[in-house]
Amino acid sequence: MHRRTAPQFLNPTQRFVWGPDLKADLARINTHFSEFPEEVKTRGIMAFGHAPPKREGSLVRELRAQFMGAKYDDRSPIIPRGDEQEAQIVEEVNCFVESAPVAEGCVPIGSAPFPQSGVPVSGDEEMESVVIQRKIRRKRGSWWQVGKDIDKTG
Repeated sequence: MHRRTAPQFLNPTQRFVWGPDLKADLARINTHFSEFPEEVKTRGIMAFGHAPPKREGSLVRELRAQFMGAKYDDRSPIIPRGDEQEAQIVEEVNCFVESAPVAEGCVPIGSAPFPQSGVPVSGDEEMESVVIQRKIRRKRGSWWQVGKDIDKTG
């Protein structure tokens, strides 16, 4: 019933995907990446699996091309940075995260680390940065989300 009626309710920017078809393609992707050597897998999924493998008839690649752009999965992966660059980025982000929160509707003024005061923000102003913190599991299921060797405290 869903397969027959869904097209009547979808707008041109939507597409109905049959669950068993999607699950089968996701299983093929999982199998593909599961065959990688353990030393590659422990670096974290984004180090080697930034896009689904190129495979004829892949529903996931087809959907990503349709909704994210035809060349989206063919982009170069994230360019690895050196230890010094990584340390600098971590230091800058930690400076934002560890700075004192400001009043709602205000953004901090000055350079990092920010002073305790803030300035009102109107709807017309653009913010320079925003920090949104998320906690992720280091390992989810059989996959490392972040590299196994990444310091838990950093």
